[in-house]
Amino acid sequence: MTERPSSWIIFLNMIYTHCTSLVIFFLISNIIQLCCGSSLEWNVKIEPVIFGEEAILSCKAQACRPNTRKKWIGGKKYDLLGFDNNSTNPSKYKMMTSGNSVNFDIMIMNFSVSDTNCEYTCACGFLQYTNKLKLENLNFIYPPEVNNDQSTHEDGIFHIDIVIQVFPLPTCRIFYQDGNEILNTTSLGKNNVGEIVLFKLRITDTINFRCKTLAVTNITCQIETQTFHIADYNIDSVKGNDIVFKTMHKLLIVGLSAVLLVLLLIGSVKVLRRKKNKHRRRKNKEKETMAGMPFLKTTIIDRNDK
Repeated sequence: MTERPSSWIIFLNMIYTHCTSLVIFFLISNIIQLCCGSSLEWNVKIEPVIFGEEAILSCKAQACRPNTRKKWIGGKKYDLLGFDNNSTNPSKYKMMTSGNSVNFDIMIMNFSVSDTNCEYTCACGFLQYTNKLKLENLNFIYPPEVNNDQSTHEDGIFHIDIVIQVFPLPTCRIFYQDGNEILNTTSLGKNNVGEIVLFKLRITDTINFRCKTLAVTNITCQIETQTFHIADYNIDSVKGNDIVFKTMHKLLIVGLSAVLLVLLLIGSVKVLRRKKNKHRRRKNKEKETMAGMPFLKTTIIDRNDK
């Protein structure tokens, strides 16, 4: 009668078998990785990458068969991001495959500084490729961010005063109905946002809209081929012309008042002259009358003598 092996011997045999399987699996994986690893690689699909928008990492897997399971791992915590067409965090990551194509992508939504300087791995079956998404090697745009806006408009004069932080340096313009103008920008130094060094700029200018027609004015900044909105301003298109009309109206009233005053003065002078001439003629007439009455003069003299 044969003895049955003890339970601990059975347990050791199971562990040995499992460990052997794992060793064989890792050996096969390493052999495949050494032989075919160069045919799997990811890179940034579209550059420049714009912070706050989507960034896409594309995995080129020439040695990967179409029906093989594909997955992405990465991020700050180096977690599973997605596999096949499924995403572990749909609000942040989107796994993308295209039909029978061996290539597959991962879209990182609302791309931020925290998504950089960490490792990402694309894997297809036993194949995988890992690399670090370094900020210093990334062609990126940090869109203009308004820190302060002290712009004012009054009496048809628009004073622009905006402080922004941005990377790289932009060209900023103001657009209105009649055209557009490049605005003046001055550097206020640099500002660190995480691991990014941004330019701090002040946009200043003064524009006279009294003789221009406009309804809505907007300011934009352009970086390479990308245009970013900065601010909108509603300025009454008739306001500037109203000021001109009001000024002309005031000048007209003043002019008419001056003319009336001059006419009044001229009339007063003429009336005074007329009265003066009339008084002079009356006096002369009295003198002539007295000169034509010598008897009356003699009588008056005689009476005075007596």
